[in-house]
Amino acid sequence: MRDKEMLDKALTRERQIALLEEEERLRRRQEVIDLQKFYLQKAEDKKAEEQLIEYLTWLESEKQWKLKEDKWKKEDQARINLMKQVYEDRAKTIGAKQMIAEEDKWRLQHEKKIIDEEIARIHAE
Repeated sequence: MRDKEMLDKALTRERQIALLEEEERLRRRQEVIDLQKFYLQKAEDKKAEEQLIEYLTWLESEKQWKLKEDKWKKEDQARINLMKQVYEDRAKTIGAKQMIAEEDKWRLQHEKKIIDEEIARIHAE
């Protein structure tokens, strides 16, 4: 009987050891699975972060480009307005010179007429 008890104890002990070893194996396996999940998640997070950084960089470059385009449009409009002003001023200057020339021509014709009338009056006397 004693041998049977010892055999039962040995078998029980072996089963307990086997159970502990199986539990340890499963715990280590779960640990490996958890680590794999962690590193996969970390890689996905890093990729998402890089995509976000890329998108934010693109947004900023678009914003800067829009600001430059707006500045260029304003500069172009300022040049156009300046040229319009120059042409308008030039037209006014030309118009003023033409008016002065016409006034001078009219004055000369008027003075000539007065002189001719005065000469005719003198000859008539």
